[in-house]
Amino acid sequence: MSRLFRFVRGSLCVIITLVCCSVLFGQTYKAKQVDTTLEKEKEKVTRALKSGNVDADRMATEKFFKEYYFPRWTDPANKSKLYTYRSELLRTDLRDASGNARAYLLSTAFGQLSSYAADDTIFPAARFNAMLSIGMLNEKEGDSASSAPTPYRDALPYLMKEYEKTNNPPFIKIAALEGIVRHAQCGIANEANKNEVAVLLRKVIKDGAPQPAPTTRNEDEQQLLDWGRTLALQGLQGLKSIGAKAETVDLLLTVIESENESPEFRFAAIRAIGDLDFAAAKTGGISVNLKHLTDAIFLATMLACETELKNINDAMLGDPSLGSARGGSSTMDSSYSSSMGMSSGSVTGVNKLKPNDVINNSIARVKTSLFSVRNAIQGKASSFSSNPDATGITPLLEGEPALNKKMRALRDDIVKTCEYLDKGPAESTKTGSLGLLSGSSTPSSSDSMSSSTTTTEANVPKVTLAMIEMKLKELYTNTNERKLMD
Repeated sequence: MSRLFRFVRGSLCVIITLVCCSVLFGQTYKAKQVDTTLEKEKEKVTRALKSGNVDADRMATEKFFKEYYFPRWTDPANKSKLYTYRSELLRTDLRDASGNARAYLLSTAFGQLSSYAADDTIFPAARFNAMLSIGMLNEKEGDSASSAPTPYRDALPYLMKEYEKTNNPPFIKIAALEGIVRHAQCGIANEANKNEVAVLLRKVIKDGAPQPAPTTRNEDEQQLLDWGRTLALQGLQGLKSIGAKAETVDLLLTVIESENESPEFRFAAIRAIGDLDFAAAKTGGISVNLKHLTDAIFLATMLACETELKNINDAMLGDPSLGSARGGSSTMDSSYSSSMGMSSGSVTGVNKLKPNDVINNSIARVKTSLFSVRNAIQGKASSFSSNPDATGITPLLEGEPALNKKMRALRDDIVKTCEYLDKGPAESTKTGSLGLLSGSSTPSSSDSMSSSTTTTEANVPKVTLAMIEMKLKELYTNTNERKLMD
């Protein structure tokens, strides 16, 4: 999973917790009755699951699961154990079960957990975990090294129905969407089901798009929608299909070109382009506007440059000492600040960072966005592809020598820029010194003379902010000229 998706999912887990807590406030919930005397039957039931046959003592097994094992999830006193219960079911008991015992446990788990997810008298964390677990049920376990699991087929239509219910709370809808996306990533054999999922995922992205002023949503609402939209992007990447009429491509292009979207989401969309199956689309005769696609790739490259140039400028405004140490004006050249959806204001908390961290963070952001563009061009050859067979738009470039030449040149520029940021020549720096932000692109003679007295940390960058600016302006100019070239 990419760095962006890990960040979005991790940070928005806080929001979902707050949603659950707000529902809890002022309400009383009822736990299902738990017969704790049945705990002693665990070893016996485990043996039955492993044997593949639960019919020998079906009534006792049924009693264990329906009166003890699953009802524990519904007790608020067990809220800290919900992850343990989920892991016990998914990673231990279902993996141990075989034959008709596995079929029995899958059916029982689906029945019990779906009833809990729908029951608004049960506390929200239990309902959330119940829905989440349904999406994680497997018909057949996979080998993480060579094959994906086969998700429980009965779960998908249920998850789609629950996501689309307008009266379901956000935490239930998000948990259902997590499951839908997992099915998409693991592979959906039925073509009709696959198309239905694609339609739903595109709708999630489209309906949750940021609204222009004055109809802008509040921040919490938009963040929840963006979590769902990020999941939907992952699902579309998993499906790989561009759509019968290239609907997925058209939607991603709309996101990339929208100034209402955050730069991060626009980069996620350009990255998703690279994981679509353009080879199959070409074979199937699906029409794709290649010029529109390549223009969007140029646009995303220029956006990556503009966004980080503005971040650097904001760093100077947030900490004037960075600007003076960098040398020259701390104001970004206006030719690189055209409106492409960049947010205004300084980088939050930048003056709390050490100079080394400011540079390292800048390098990381640049590489993340540029490798997203590279993924769109060539798929699996980038470090960001979620699909080991991804080709990017390469199949469409065959037979298009002019566009192919432009894309290859852009790819090479991106690689060279990232290599420069990794191996730049600013070797001579004092640990923690603002000298790291010197405006000179090469070490001065005084720097060279003092190199013997400097100390070096493992994370000391080899480039300065001025050097990053220089390379980004160079990449921006080259990309813009290449885009305008006939």
